[in-house]
Amino acid sequence: MAVDCVTSLEIIRAAFAPLVDLPCWQVTAEYGSWLTFHFGTPRVYVNEPCEATRHRRLAGVEGQYQLWIEMCDWIVFQDGSRLARSESDRETLRRTAATLEGQKLIGFSIATRPASGDFVFDLGARLSIHSYDPFEADHGLWHLSTFRGRDACEIITFTAAGSVSVFQQHGDQHTEVEHECGDGWIAVQQDAPPNSRPPSELPRSPEVQTPDSQRTPSSGGCG
Repeated sequence: MAVDCVTSLEIIRAAFAPLVDLPCWQVTAEYGSWLTFHFGTPRVYVNEPCEATRHRRLAGVEGQYQLWIEMCDWIVFQDGSRLARSESDRETLRRTAATLEGQKLIGFSIATRPASGDFVFDLGARLSIHSYDPFEADHGLWHLSTFRGRDACEIITFTAAGSVSVFQQHGDQHTEVEHECGDGWIAVQQDAPPNSRPPSELPRSPEVQTPDSQRTPSSGGCG
């Protein structure tokens, strides 16, 4: 395995390490392939008015860690039964988000060729993702944001090409480094309950992938 591929997988392993065994909260699934999870300590944010929002401040609560799924096909299972996929209707997506709410992430697996992965939760849920077929190389399948204080964050992005980019921002300064990877695979798992299986044993989705041309990759940033 190439050195840069080993680096990519270790970046993913290190980035997810603080999330394992944490309950997810404020899970949202409202539109197509967008699926968002918050983990860790909540923080209140207030964005001052800008040209687009001159008459109001944008305020809300977000987790120290945010996992955003997009630009891919995904399926959520509960106790082995399929609950929803990324193209399900909005009501089904909302019910699925409610089922995921509060479940602890106990394991995950990531494969680079083809770009895919599984996220396993302690109460029997499993999220399986797979790149579109055909895919655009720069499509970000998921982004993991870690907030490290005021105006400081790190965003790890896993692309459809199997590469990993690391965006880091502190104040007005930011850097972004991309690591290419050929064939690679990684799996991490905590003690699992009887009704879930290790990521290495999870079957790949047989569903037909459908491109989503209306999405654009995340542009990065702590806001």
